[in-house]
Amino acid sequence: MFKALKSVRKIPKKRVFVIDGETHKSQKTIEQLIQQGKQSSKPLPPLILKKGENKTKLAFICYSSGTTGLPKGVMISHYNVISNILQVELLERNFNAAKRDITILLLPLYHIYGISSP
Repeated sequence: MFKALKSVRKIPKKRVFVIDGETHKSQKTIEQLIQQGKQSSKPLPPLILKKGENKTKLAFICYSSGTTGLPKGVMISHYNVISNILQVELLERNFNAAKRDITILLLPLYHIYGISSP
């Protein structure tokens, strides 16, 4: 990860957070970011995107294991994130696990989609 961080000069190091649950000298972890946010007295400024920019503006990069080739970073736009949240919310709105043995889902539950399953 740190080798990749050195090779990407367009993303400032202070905007990259590590999610592996360990403490690192050069990068903040997600846990540290959450604690910093909880201690802040100032709210975050709203993110205002121009019309259509949500489809092209990078929200984050998730890493693929390379099932269909070499491992790679996959660029996820704000539109992708919002769409996925709406899909999960729509499913869970009327979801009652006590009444269902089987649930039909829209996506295969492997790779990144496995983390958002109900």
